Amino acid sequence: MTMPIPDAPAAYGSVKAQLADEIREHGHAVTGIYVGRQALLLNTAGARSGKPRLSPLAYSMDNGRYIVTASRGGSPSHPGWYFNLLADPIVTIEVDLKRFQARASTAEGDERERLWLQHIGLHPGIGRYPRKTTRVIPIVILEPLPSPRTPTTLYASTMRPFRFSTMASSAADGATWVKLAQRAEALGYHEFMIPDHLGRQFAPIAALATVAAVTRRIRIVPYVFANDFRHPLILAGEAATLDILSGGRLTMGLGAGWRVTDYRQLGIPYDEPKVRVDRLVESVGIVKRLLGGEVVTHHGTHYELDDARLGPLPVQRPVPFIIGGGGPRMLRFAAREADIVGLLPQFNPRGRPIIAQVTDRATSEKAAIVREAAGDRWSEIDLNVIVFFAGLVGGREGSLSSARNATLASGVSLFGSPYVLHGTPARVREILLRRREAWGINSYTFASGSMESMAPIVEALADR
Repeated sequence: MTMPIPDAPAAYGSVKAQLADEIREHGHAVTGIYVGRQALLLNTAGARSGKPRLSPLAYSMDNGRYIVTASRGGSPSHPGWYFNLLADPIVTIEVDLKRFQARASTAEGDERERLWLQHIGLHPGIGRYPRKTTRVIPIVILEPLPSPRTPTTLYASTMRPFRFSTMASSAADGATWVKLAQRAEALGYHEFMIPDHLGRQFAPIAALATVAAVTRRIRIVPYVFANDFRHPLILAGEAATLDILSGGRLTMGLGAGWRVTDYRQLGIPYDEPKVRVDRLVESVGIVKRLLGGEVVTHHGTHYELDDARLGPLPVQRPVPFIIGGGGPRMLRFAAREADIVGLLPQFNPRGRPIIAQVTDRATSEKAAIVREAAGDRWSEIDLNVIVFFAGLVGGREGSLSSARNATLASGVSLFGSPYVLHGTPARVREILLRRREAWGINSYTFASGSMESMAPIVEALADR
């Protein structure tokens, strides 16, 4: 599947991008006006748009609380981030190489005066701003929230080894497809994935069978079969055959379907999410029973089967499943049923991704939902993210690509998105290690166009 992501360099100024990157990498600014000053990154959501906003701010401390001012250089109106936190006081702070949630409130009365004097004593330049405006500059208290998602304690005891996959939808010809699969195996990738859409891509079943025939180790993964395109009995038969032909290397991917144009081409209704997910839940149960060797008679809301069975049966018992999700219901279902859970943005009723869902903050919340729903299964589940744009600064791609990756790294660092991964090899390794420790994400899928460039990361972290 493919989906757009925010154009970070266009959305944020280069100066702010550089400052955010410095604070995230070093814990403090190394250039510009914040050098030598205590600075943090405040993440909020736009009060009207819901889009992620990031603001570098000077801060002072007061009994474990972070104090910032909505000064805006003495401008006549409050800064946008202040209105954002009034609308939603739960914000995310990045400071001293840590990231956590906090509750924002505005200081009043004597406490405001005390905090103001304390703050301008550390940042005297801010003390001049009240003379430039008639408004009262708000003093904002950011009080860290106790959270089960504290990076140092959340998932450390259940961290799973890193796994990497590559995804391709087509190639110029059969020989190129074969070489691509063999190269992915040689580079150490664990899985070779293909999406399931209509249009400009290979048919997934034949393409995966070809990959299986020309490789020995790499697993084959439809990511994911669109449930509405095939009856569960037919799909279970195809899955069993792929598992047999690959020698037990299939990971079965199944999803509710999301691309509106696929449904239009097929002439079938694009039902509301609840209905599509209802069908998926029913279908997964049927497919699992069939792959497990059961004779299935089923009279459900969406499917009818009478003494249905497979033969021959798959090599693996059971066949592992990958299910992706963006909304709470899909994530909880995947946590109960899948061996690999894909963390995806939610889609709107028109089948388009919701941009606010591509942020680190949204992803951390999805990971927490999966962990809670998985219960005792948590230690057995891989959490997967598809990285749509990836590259290394100073990597194998040459100087021009390296410069482009450096620009993207600076921009994306402002809002943080797991669906984009750019930086030096050391920086990228650090990001992946932190995400695994903080959220449990250990599985990454790179587009085939990034397969070669990301090979050093695969070599450094795979199975570790």
